[in-house]
Amino acid sequence: MTRMNTVEHAPLPGIQADKVLADTAEQLRWVAGMPVPSLSMAERHPIHGIEALPAGAVVGCPGVPGAYTHMACQALFTDPDIRFYPHFGDVAAAIVAGEVAYGVLPVENSSAGQVGEVLESIAHYGLFIAQSVDIKVEHCLCIHPDTDPDSVHTALSHPQALAQCKRYLAGRGLAPKTASNTSAAAKEIGDAGPQSVACVCSRQSAELYGLRILEEGIEDFNQNYTRFLCLSARNVLLPGADTISIALSLPNEPGYLHKILTRFAACNLDLSRILSMPIASRDFNVLFYLDFRGNIRDPLVARLLGAMYDEFDFFRFLGNFSRIG
Repeated sequence: MTRMNTVEHAPLPGIQADKVLADTAEQLRWVAGMPVPSLSMAERHPIHGIEALPAGAVVGCPGVPGAYTHMACQALFTDPDIRFYPHFGDVAAAIVAGEVAYGVLPVENSSAGQVGEVLESIAHYGLFIAQSVDIKVEHCLCIHPDTDPDSVHTALSHPQALAQCKRYLAGRGLAPKTASNTSAAAKEIGDAGPQSVACVCSRQSAELYGLRILEEGIEDFNQNYTRFLCLSARNVLLPGADTISIALSLPNEPGYLHKILTRFAACNLDLSRILSMPIASRDFNVLFYLDFRGNIRDPLVARLLGAMYDEFDFFRFLGNFSRIG
């Protein structure tokens, strides 16, 4: 007869299972008797329903012609009137000022992660996401046509592009040097004449600024995609919008994030992204960005968001949108 070993399950110190169960029950009761918001979501952010992004729209993009954002803009709009700005924040400010009707900015790369500056700009300027598009990013290493390839020791590009090609550049012994944009880097190399600096950019930028392509497909991962957001100063709602993005700051208390996530589970809402980023003006505090499947016209979703506006010191509805590409 085989003797079975028995394992004693002694409680670990510090585990507060009863508190977690109590907190979960509290949140379920909160959802069941959800407070009526002081303002409805329609009152806070009037919905501007449109059938499609307008053709010929005035759209702001960072950088110069040939940027990946330029490509994303052309994928989102028909015959857009594109205005270029030096930095991401300049595009956000131009939307608020009414210089452009929409802006297109990169928010996330499949290998290099989030573009924190863009998320901060959306929340800071009170912009809304109208749509998003995923663009496959294929980088090239390029030089001025009169540059000796053997003399190159530096690669110029946007920090995200450099991060996406980090292993390749290290393998070639090229030191990274940052620029405001991939296409701006390409233009700088083209304008500067022969030098010991290459750039990382798209084939489109290389051809546009007359550069010599040394190698294509230099990104570290072949499936290299960047997600771009179409932003507006209005709460634009397109047909098929099925993703909602919010930002909020939570009290620095144990289990508080769990409480919030319980609410979404109780409402049968599927969370597709949870991201935290530090708040620059507050030591060791973070802002949470959440994406979930839903539509703002759903009464349950609208009431949940409206109630959370009343509850938290910082809460932002960032848009209801669909993804293409």
